[in-house]
Amino acid sequence: MKKIALFLVIYGSLFHLNAQCDSEFSKYNGGSYLSETTTSVALRQGPNSSCPLVSTLKSGSQIFVLSKDGENSYYPVIDIHSNKRGFVSKSSVRLGEFYASSTTPMFNKSGYSRSYDSRIEVFNNTSKTLTLNIGDAEYTFSPAQKRTITVKPGSIYYLASAPGGLPSKGVQKFEKHSSYAWEFYISTSRY
Repeated sequence: MKKIALFLVIYGSLFHLNAQCDSEFSKYNGGSYLSETTTSVALRQGPNSSCPLVSTLKSGSQIFVLSKDGENSYYPVIDIHSNKRGFVSKSSVRLGEFYASSTTPMFNKSGYSRSYDSRIEVFNNTSKTLTLNIGDAEYTFSPAQKRTITVKPGSIYYLASAPGGLPSKGVQKFEKHSSYAWEFYISTSRY
């Protein structure tokens, strides 16, 4: 009986730790900052020093801070160079230029759909791997890959990023019975 009780305590602790380390990037939909690390810093899976290590960022690494609010003294970030996502200690970051969320639609309405849900045709027109978050779902697109995804109608947060490029994020309204199209490319200038 003691072995079972001990297992439940350990399992419960691991479950609680995993819950602390699983954080949805969709909740960070405010203004962002193009920033850099001031020291070598751990990029962690969640906003806690006991969360698994994703990688270590060198001092001076460019990062995209999704929200200056963060959690537990950690910022949610994307490493610009590698496109790895995670959390870094606020004490190791110099906040840079404010980067507003996009106010113009990223996904262009392309027609009618028989489905109640909205259909989005996404084309990754780059030689990089694209990571796209729409709401709570995350999709990865290989270079030159085209795929159609389905979302519920309504206003939905999106975040698109690829290694070496500045992420794009915002909120877009998707209408029922509608199709949308989006071609991902990397711009060399900021509008």
